[in-house]
Amino acid sequence: MNQQVPLIDMSNKEYHQDDAKSSTDMRNILKSDELFMSKLTEIIEPTKAMQQGTALHTYFLERDKFKDEVAVKSSDIKLTTKAGKEWVAKQKDKIIIDEEFFNIFPIIEQKINSKASDIFKVDGVKEASFFWKDKYDINCKCRPDYLSPDFSYMIDLKTTTDASPRGFKSSVIKFNYAVQAQFYIRGIEQCTDIKPSKFYFIVIEKTKPYHVELYDLDETWLSIADKDIDEALYRIDSLRSRDYKANGYSTECTTLHPPDYLVNREKPQIQTGLSINDIPLF
Repeated sequence: MNQQVPLIDMSNKEYHQDDAKSSTDMRNILKSDELFMSKLTEIIEPTKAMQQGTALHTYFLERDKFKDEVAVKSSDIKLTTKAGKEWVAKQKDKIIIDEEFFNIFPIIEQKINSKASDIFKVDGVKEASFFWKDKYDINCKCRPDYLSPDFSYMIDLKTTTDASPRGFKSSVIKFNYAVQAQFYIRGIEQCTDIKPSKFYFIVIEKTKPYHVELYDLDETWLSIADKDIDEALYRIDSLRSRDYKANGYSTECTTLHPPDYLVNREKPQIQTGLSINDIPLF
């Protein structure tokens, strides 16, 4: 077992205050140095969607902390009134969510139990923080939502507007979730000498009918992500030895090319005398 020990009891706030590099840092620098640098000192004001996501995570992963960290606002409380403002003041630093949103939690829980009860168990390690040194002696960190007791797999909860295979695959590409998954797998192996064999996503839609789906990524995608992480660490290290200059995504003009499906598709042949109903749709 590696001598580095996961900080099981570290708070989420303490974790985010540590300047070790996260999977988000990896994904940011893969886009641009400028994005990476700008995010290092950015103070993020949580949006309503972010607060809802945090509340949902707390409910399913740290239920014992939910009442201390989340306040549920009933529909009869109007925040613009004196009574409503007094109620908000009493909540102090709690996340405030609407009762309507809170009422869908049992529905989602039932669907999670139906879809993933065999892997999402009570005795797993939840919200544990891990720290390690990766390539170029760069301090790194990860905080899995759920880690199985034997460290053989992880689970990450994601909320989305489209949990369908096509919809979530688009999200994986857009947000580079493959790098997140592989970075976590890599981190757990570095810290424990055990390589998790799977990284599962439990994907939850926040609108009716509240679909809940279970996904993982194949080895080819994770292998590509591992090379991306190496590239990200190299870029972070290179910032140590050169003067940083904001240069966007590229220092040169980039020529854009049409995607293959546009190049290869057949153009419709419109003949004189045909009605609109005779024109093939594609």
